[in-house]
Amino acid sequence: MIHASPGVAPMLDTLRRRPAGGKLARSLAATRYVDFPDDAQDKDWRRRNASAVKDGATDSRKLGSWRDFALKLAGADRENSPHLLLARQKSRLMVNMAGGVFENGNLCLDRVSGIPFLPGSAVKGCTRRLALAALQEWISGELIPGDGENLLSAAVADFKSPEDFLFQLCLIFGWGDLEWHDSKDKSDFAWACGEQWNSFRFGVVGKLCAHLRIEPKDKERPWKSLPHFAGSVAFLPAYPWEKDPGIELDVITCHHSEYYKGNDAFADAPDTEEPVPVIFPAIAPGGTWAFLLQPTARTQDHQIETARAWLALGLEALGIGAKTNAGYGWFDASQVVNEQAWESLAVAEKREKEAAAREAGRINHEAELEKRRRAREAEAAATKGMSEDERADWKLAQLSDDQLSSKVHAFFKEPKKGGPSAEESKAIVRALRGSKLDFWNQFKTSAVKGDPARAADAIRALNKQLFGDKMP
Repeated sequence: MIHASPGVAPMLDTLRRRPAGGKLARSLAATRYVDFPDDAQDKDWRRRNASAVKDGATDSRKLGSWRDFALKLAGADRENSPHLLLARQKSRLMVNMAGGVFENGNLCLDRVSGIPFLPGSAVKGCTRRLALAALQEWISGELIPGDGENLLSAAVADFKSPEDFLFQLCLIFGWGDLEWHDSKDKSDFAWACGEQWNSFRFGVVGKLCAHLRIEPKDKERPWKSLPHFAGSVAFLPAYPWEKDPGIELDVITCHHSEYYKGNDAFADAPDTEEPVPVIFPAIAPGGTWAFLLQPTARTQDHQIETARAWLALGLEALGIGAKTNAGYGWFDASQVVNEQAWESLAVAEKREKEAAAREAGRINHEAELEKRRRAREAEAAATKGMSEDERADWKLAQLSDDQLSSKVHAFFKEPKKGGPSAEESKAIVRALRGSKLDFWNQFKTSAVKGDPARAADAIRALNKQLFGDKMP
């Protein structure tokens, strides 16, 4: 442990305990609070750090917002969108192992949420690597278009020639000036084209100059007139599709550490050294990831589809991240995986809608109960000190014309069948004799038969009983 000064140490201890009720955030455990070895004999420091990353607190809420963005980018026909590729992680995954403070044990973790992600540069690198490998095999004769036994043959299926393939590769991924270099040690294009690089270079550069409307100044080296080109497809960072996949501890055991250090006494790598286990965190397999392709202003219609197909093939054939030759970073981007992921999302969205509807119903019910409670309180306050008849008259006065009409038309019915109560009936008669006389005059004119006539007769009968005279 590297010790801070006495004044700083308590503050750091407080910060370490603060997140998630004392559980250190995963991103902080990996980047800010690495526990260095106490001394040369401290063999447990890597396990402590890897465990801190594994057990660190995370917040998966960001994934929901990111998934909404992905679905918006995919558009209405999201299940067939070329902008979105779903792939299931088949093995443990490691990206950016050497990029952090924790020696050869870093991961790409979202700074805010602690969720692992794949940088867009890694996604683009995986896709470009696949395209270059397919081009190299096609030119060398190892790959024959249409050969189903060669996994890379699908990458070249839509192209007439290697030159057409390289032309689209350049436009999709872009280039720098070193890509036109003579040496295959400096140019990936030269490596892929091999001995035919010189002829391919002139042909492809001619097409690129025509595409970009550039007139080369140097006819012998026309690529000198080409500007740097950023590429027509933007490869966005990839995130888990559903949830945090979790972190697992992995180990590589070195059996010949002195030999690799160059110790002359161990030049023959004898089996006399103690194995040295090296523990590091890795992203657990099994989860589904979403890869997004964003068109730019220079994107042509077919290029997104081409890039997506290359990416899917690259994830399956080459893997992504570190130690792919040892089986890490492999994905299944098949149509079956995509269909299963969409089906799972549809089920989840249905559950969310049902839960939202239930919650809305609960909120509306509670609001209605609160409205009724306030109405009762208002009624109690307004009718305080009134007699029973006065309270009935007050309640009737609060009714709308439609509500009063319903009460009058149901006057002859029993309360349990929708008719007014005894107190309401008396209040209705009093109102029809006074404040609602105009309503009564209109109603009795039309109440000549059927239920309205029965209601009018019931009103007259109660009026006779109450007041001993005829209704107006």
